[in-house]
Amino acid sequence: MKITLFALPCLIALLGVDSCAATVFPSFAYDESSNGSSQNTSTHSYEEVSAFFIPYEEIFLIDKISYYVYFYASWCPVCNEIKDKVISSALLNQNIYFLNEPREIKYAENISSTIGVSSLENLYIVGYPSLIKISNQAVEKNLGGDILILNELRM
Repeated sequence: MKITLFALPCLIALLGVDSCAATVFPSFAYDESSNGSSQNTSTHSYEEVSAFFIPYEEIFLIDKISYYVYFYASWCPVCNEIKDKVISSALLNQNIYFLNEPREIKYAENISSTIGVSSLENLYIVGYPSLIKISNQAVEKNLGGDILILNELRM
């Protein structure tokens, strides 16, 4: 059974935000039937997409017209729930680059202001997992949470 929650467990843990403040962030789906077992049934490994790992400094330097950058953390339960689908999409499309909890990234509630930015100084994410779409060396989309990410990747 899927339940939509208005809390970002990963961001809350990272920033120490109380659960009331987290309601301003996008909703995330929690599948209570899995009881955390999705981590144990993972069929993919990040090693499979190691060629798609990039340094934080290269986010805007990929020589493609359009691509995605996926931000995740290995300790994040939501990241681990969607790991197989994101990796499958990356292997199929070869258009997703990965960053594992980059220390340089900045966090903000209002990520809509990042649309159109083309520099690291103005790039923010809402938390983990996040997916940004870069087109013509500028942010076209900045998505936080499993539902938005999987919808964007059509998974």
